[in-house]
Amino acid sequence: MNNITDGFFIVDRSWNILFWNKAAETILQKTKQQMVGKNLWEEFPAFSILKEHEDYVKLYHQNKSIRFREYFAHHKTWADVSVYPAEKNISVYFKDVTEVKNLRTLERLERDALEMNARPDSILENTLHFYLKEMEEIHKGMICSVLRLKGNRLYNWSSPSLPGRYCAAIEGVEIGDNVGSCGTAAFLRQKVVVTDIETDPYWVLYKDFALQEGLKACWSFPIIDSHNKVIGTFAIYYKKIKTPTPEEEHTLERAKNLLMIILENKMSVEAVKLSNQSYDMVAQATNDAIWDWDTESNVVVRTGKGLKMLFGYELDEASVEDNFWYKRIHPEDILAVEKKQADIMNDPAQLYWEDENRFLKKNGQYAYVIDRGYIIRNEAGKAIRLIGATRDVTERKENEALLLELNNRLKQRADELADSNIELERFAYIASHDMQEPLRMITSFLQLFKKKYEAQIDETAEKYINFAV
Repeated sequence: MNNITDGFFIVDRSWNILFWNKAAETILQKTKQQMVGKNLWEEFPAFSILKEHEDYVKLYHQNKSIRFREYFAHHKTWADVSVYPAEKNISVYFKDVTEVKNLRTLERLERDALEMNARPDSILENTLHFYLKEMEEIHKGMICSVLRLKGNRLYNWSSPSLPGRYCAAIEGVEIGDNVGSCGTAAFLRQKVVVTDIETDPYWVLYKDFALQEGLKACWSFPIIDSHNKVIGTFAIYYKKIKTPTPEEEHTLERAKNLLMIILENKMSVEAVKLSNQSYDMVAQATNDAIWDWDTESNVVVRTGKGLKMLFGYELDEASVEDNFWYKRIHPEDILAVEKKQADIMNDPAQLYWEDENRFLKKNGQYAYVIDRGYIIRNEAGKAIRLIGATRDVTERKENEALLLELNNRLKQRADELADSNIELERFAYIASHDMQEPLRMITSFLQLFKKKYEAQIDETAEKYINFAV
């Protein structure tokens, strides 16, 4: 009996202890020497509640064995108890199942929190408040807190039992080394366990805020999402100096992981909602025809006012007709459009598709359009969705045609001017050649005249000769 892991003791019919094994010593913190010969009720007054147990009469007066699970508040322990009566003695087996009980409670709490978070109308702060309060009920004395990391600062997400003044004092604190447990955990991306806030260097700048509220220990765990990004911290406070047990660390790691799931899920939903709102606003702000094509189901969703404004079709009209878009591409363009689209979609390296074609409007006229789409691919590289817009570029095309015609005219005129310039250059060359010889003759005769009659001409005559030369 001394070698079994369950607590075991024997009492006589007056509940005086006759035997006390080693496991009982460990669980109830009383040695064999202290207990043998003592009365059970006197040594453990808290156990007196067992006399009022519904099966006590069955045990003591009917001599039948009983089994039950009971919480002993004085010892903060749940125990499974089995009692076997004999003619003179009563044998009692008991096992501490507090951790098992807490684990079952924790599993139920996790399920409830996930279900609550999954509701479409759920509010994240309410889910966090519920989960943290229940955690505090399971672990008496524990004070839970979840902070959100935005930018490089921490903001309160949910701290149902933390004093308001303390929450206000740490609101918006910038993360870094030695910035309390949470600021440091977020900065280092690892858990920070502080058993004594008053003496720990991590708390030098913030210990006064905590100690004023009676907070003496703080263990903080960074919450890291699936993209390896710190999104917040999960912290446990105690109003006493305390080191976590291995069981507590395991429980808190589970809680941190659950919080990561809850937070990432809700933030993803919020991001999608925000993205959809932005998408809708962009669709309303532009005149382009916006479309979203699910290639696997071949369903095209159109939004915005562009389809009606540019081409005359209602959104409902386009949504009910199969291959609405392809049927209106100009017959001369359709094959080229389909080939280019297929080539790009079958190339995993391509993320964008763009093409121009002619599109039939409701009034029977063709518009020149340009389609641009972003390709979303699965892990295998297959195109599963295209999101894009169609823009009417008819005016641009017409302007390009006019510009091309004008350029052609200018080119023709330029060619004509070039031919004319060649003729002029030829004329100038001939004229220049014909004039060069007589000019040289005149220059030579003037220079001879000046040389021969240099002594007879005055200064004015010499100046005229120079001008002439």
